[in-house]
Amino acid sequence: MTGLKVFLEEELWLFLVIGIFLGLALPQIGAALTPYAIYFLLTVMFLTSLSIDLGEVKRAFDNKNTIMSGLLLAFVVSPCLAFILSLNLPSEMALGVVLVASMPVGMSTAFFVQRMGGNAALTLVFTALTTLLCPFITPIIMETLTGVFVSIDPIRLFISLIEFVILPFILAVLVRNYSKGFVKRILNVSNAVTTLLIFLIVWGIISSTSYGISGLFELIIVEAGLILLAFGVGFFSGRRDRMVLSMTSAYKNATLGMVVALEVFSPAVALPAVIWTLLHNAILTPIMFLKRR
Repeated sequence: MTGLKVFLEEELWLFLVIGIFLGLALPQIGAALTPYAIYFLLTVMFLTSLSIDLGEVKRAFDNKNTIMSGLLLAFVVSPCLAFILSLNLPSEMALGVVLVASMPVGMSTAFFVQRMGGNAALTLVFTALTTLLCPFITPIIMETLTGVFVSIDPIRLFISLIEFVILPFILAVLVRNYSKGFVKRILNVSNAVTTLLIFLIVWGIISSTSYGISGLFELIIVEAGLILLAFGVGFFSGRRDRMVLSMTSAYKNATLGMVVALEVFSPAVALPAVIWTLLHNAILTPIMFLKRR
């Protein structure tokens, strides 16, 4: 059982690939999963929120310049780059690319930063701050940038982000404070459970979209370029914490992007978040492998 848990925790990329393959090969089965994707994603958001300590947010202001640089990169530079690079994509894909680029820092970013010798504690601060600010900033970004693609309701987007970010976060804080033993047991298996849930989500999302391999290939090219460009901009934005800034610019909470896309838009808009997650793992997995050698 321990070996299976470790396999699930370390091989997320493999389950993403399998989910995409099954979505293309067995769409009828995958489409039956789509109505449950929201509940799967809410569970993922709660599990990942358990790892955020509210105390980390309070210590963020000790490094104001880096914090401001990181927030600008995460909420201004990255979405603007996404907007520019996705202009030639179909409207729903373009909307999804900008949406995922406007998401907060990914929950597992601190793990990757630590493995690459960066400041994991500061990364956790970015994760917490961007997550808490997201419901207030992301609707403004989307309203400003995506009017070219499709008309959106920023109020509905704001309410959805409150539901999917703030409420799971508050619930996680309450559980952490009043049931530490339970949290310890849950965190021991949360990564494995998250992998399985994301696998089911990806299968359902791919099954519910109308894009074939050619459409996916175009999206992959755009998002791979966007991730590498965002990483490079962050890397050259600062010397002391360049690894933190590069990762917080490029490593987004694509799971939340799936949540919002499914709730506010459509499975097609959620597709870029799926591909984003796959590409992150495809790019970072070789780096992690080299670090272990």
